[in-house]
Amino acid sequence: MCEPYVNGNATAACGVAALMRVKLVRQEVLRLRIVVVAAHAMPLRLHPLPNVCLEPLSAHDAGLLLARALTLQRFDQAGQRQQLLRGKNLGLLCESEENEEAERFRRAATDLGAHVAHVRPHLSAASSRSDIADTGRMLGRLYDGIECLGLEATVVKRLAAAANVPVYDGIASRNHPTAKLAEQLAAEQSLDESHRFMVQAVLLSTLN
Repeated sequence: MCEPYVNGNATAACGVAALMRVKLVRQEVLRLRIVVVAAHAMPLRLHPLPNVCLEPLSAHDAGLLLARALTLQRFDQAGQRQQLLRGKNLGLLCESEENEEAERFRRAATDLGAHVAHVRPHLSAASSRSDIADTGRMLGRLYDGIECLGLEATVVKRLAAAANVPVYDGIASRNHPTAKLAEQLAAEQSLDESHRFMVQAVLLSTLN
C-alpha cells in the first residue's frame, strides 16, 4: 500500500507502481483476448467412433462418449458452437414432438446444424415383420439416423435391422444408459443441458 503525501520520492514511487499495475493488467487482457481468438479459430473435428455400442453400453464406450460430451460442453461454453451435423437429416419417431424427450433430441440435433423431421410411427409389437421392415427401409432412405421414442424394443430392433442407418432407442430419454453419464459432466450446468451434450456425443459418434 503506497503512502502518498509523505515526500516526493514516495509519491513518485507510488505513481510508477500504479503505472506498472496498469501495464500488467493491459498485458493480461491482451493475452486473454489472444487465447479467446485462438480458441474460436481452432476447428472442432469429431469423427465417428468405431464400434461404439450403446446397448449394452460398456465402461470403455461410456468413457469415450463422456470424453466427447465434455469436449462439446467446453466448446459451447467458449461460444464456439459449430454446425458439425450440417446436411444431416434425422427422423424423430414418436407420437408427439412436444414432450420433453422429443424437444431434447430436436434441440441437441439442430444446435449442431441437423434437420429433424417428426414422424408418427403407427407401429407396435403387433405390427407384421414385413410392415416394420418396409418402414425401416423407407426411413433409411430418407434419414441419416432415426431416434425412436416410446416404441417397443422389439420394434426398434427390427427397424434398425432394415434401415441400414443408426437407429436409436430413446437416447434423449432419461431412462437411456447414456443419460446417467450426464450426471458426471460439470456441475455448473443443469442436468438437462448435460443430457443434451450426451445426446450430441452419441450422434457425433455414430453418424457417418
